Amino acid sequence: MEIIQIVHGVVGDNTEMLIEGHGRFNRSTAMKIGKELEKYPNNGWFEEPVITEDVEGMVMLSKFLKIPIAAGERLITSYDFTQLFKSNSISIAQPDLINTGGIIELLKIGAMAEANNISMVPHQAEGPLNTFTTLNIDALMNNLKIQEMFDEFAYPAWIGDIVDTVPEVKNGYVELPEKPGIGINLNDKIDNYIAD
Repeated sequence: MEIIQIVHGVVGDNTEMLIEGHGRFNRSTAMKIGKELEKYPNNGWFEEPVITEDVEGMVMLSKFLKIPIAAGERLITSYDFTQLFKSNSISIAQPDLINTGGIIELLKIGAMAEANNISMVPHQAEGPLNTFTTLNIDALMNNLKIQEMFDEFAYPAWIGDIVDTVPEVKNGYVELPEKPGIGINLNDKIDNYIAD
């Protein structure tokens, strides 16, 4: 909570704070943390306050907290999202293209979420190929909130050498490439490759 207070002190109320729980808390601890987070009007979500499989816990938290609950990055296939959607336990769905089984499955989850008035924030932490694929899917979603991605800071420097372009975030936005397919190609040969 001290870290969140410091961040809020820097960004103020005009920048949305997105809080990650990563399924680390039990229900009572998640409730205590959630109540503390309610003090910040710019809190955009509490992500996985309990493990996603604890649907009853998610339902309880979503009913008693004023903060939107987000979850789904570790779920597999559209069927795993069905119970979360039917129970009204989340406001934001975060499927991962790789975990959920590909492009069609992610589109299915997006359509299911839209039919249940749930925002989509696809999770993406697997490199530029997956980022550009997910961004292309995002462009088809009416209920997209934002795209979660880690391309600017989570990968080794050589990752940019294996592809012909990397996502560039400018003022919070990424432009889709105009090339065919997903808009990115693998380089056939890399000179002086040394792993980190």
